[in-house]
Amino acid sequence: MMMHKLGLVAWLWLAALQALQAQTPWHPTQASVTFTIDKLGGTAEGSFAGFEGTLLFDPAQPERSRLEASVQTATLKTGIAMRDRHLRSDDYFHAERYPRIHMVSQSVRATPAGYEGRFLLTLKNVTRPVTMPFTFTPQPGGKVRFAGSLTINRRDFGVGPKTFMLEDEVRLKLVVDAQP
Repeated sequence: MMMHKLGLVAWLWLAALQALQAQTPWHPTQASVTFTIDKLGGTAEGSFAGFEGTLLFDPAQPERSRLEASVQTATLKTGIAMRDRHLRSDDYFHAERYPRIHMVSQSVRATPAGYEGRFLLTLKNVTRPVTMPFTFTPQPGGKVRFAGSLTINRRDFGVGPKTFMLEDEVRLKLVVDAQP
């Protein structure tokens, strides 16, 4: 009976391993991670660099995908050096203490417009579930482009104080070019 149980466990483990191996590993070649937030008197835009990602994705079987990505918090840029320093400080992103913003998929499914991923987003050591619709588009030379966007509430992650000068909602956009 014990051998039967061990055989079943081994079979389940191999089946799970094969399912993951069936996914195409896409290697990021270029990435753009940008944000937009409304503020008193206009809109502020910025970006993050230092993208790292593991992209296991097959458009025919999106439910088996594993998408994981992160950016370096200290690379935040808005085009105004004094504002960038303030946003990297402990008042906002606390880049020294929390060097990366991280996202990992929990599930992925096909939709009429492309795909939808449910992710866990970790920012300043706070993890929250988010949903991001995205597209997967073939590019010349066998490359592909993952592109998606979502809106988060910065205060849910402890980013900055409540203020009338700055809205709470932040729009994030991710574009990742990759090759097999």
